Amino acid sequence: MDRIEKNKRQKVLVISLALLLIISVSYIIFDKLEEMEREEHLNIYQQGFQNGYASAVMQIFRQVSVCQQVPLVVGNQTINVYSVECMFQQALNCQPISITFGNQTLNLVATECLRSNQQ
Repeated sequence: MDRIEKNKRQKVLVISLALLLIISVSYIIFDKLEEMEREEHLNIYQQGFQNGYASAVMQIFRQVSVCQQVPLVVGNQTINVYSVECMFQQALNCQPISITFGNQTLNLVATECLRSNQQ
């Protein structure tokens, strides 16, 4: 009888260890799969952020390159972006440069243009 009981105990022990091994391996695999999924979501988020950033910069660049004033708003603060090259070109052609600050507009004209109009 002792031998039969030892065999039964060994079988129970082997089965228990096999179950623990299966559970451990399953847990590790599940954990790794979740980690891979989190990394994939993070990569997608970062790619979306980069694409949005690039798109916003390109839109600003397009508007500024055709001499349009572009308001940039962050929270409750607004700044206006305007191409310096356009300002110089307008000044050389004696065109007034309109710059808006909030609800006020300032028109700038090169002093050389004012002098030539007075003569």
